[in-house]
Amino acid sequence: MKILPERRDVSPDTADNDGRTSLLLAAEHRFTDIVKIVLKRQDVAPNTADKDGRTPLSCAAENYHTETVMALLGQEDMAPDTADADGRTPLSWAAENGSEAIVLILLKREDVTPDTADEDGPTPLS
Repeated sequence: MKILPERRDVSPDTADNDGRTSLLLAAEHRFTDIVKIVLKRQDVAPNTADKDGRTPLSCAAENYHTETVMALLGQEDMAPDTADADGRTPLSWAAENGSEAIVLILLKREDVTPDTADEDGPTPLS
């Protein structure tokens, strides 16, 4: 895969009308190689949320993208317990959709709270 040179006049954090950045879209659609390329840039904010408060990590967790989740969690400045507008965390998305591998990955982290309730009250493990 040919890597395009980094351009100073282009921001990878530019969002579309729904607030989705290139990183979020790549994470949502399992383009793990693109996620890794974008994460190498110094001008990327990996926790940038869309208009619904969804982060790249929550999108990857919701859609069973284990390899993408691992790539995102490799970032030092990743906030893996960030809740969206409905109070849903990446762990709650993974648990609801039955992604056991992602649930286990997230539960091993000290910076993930397993009993965070969403706005309706349920926790990820309930």
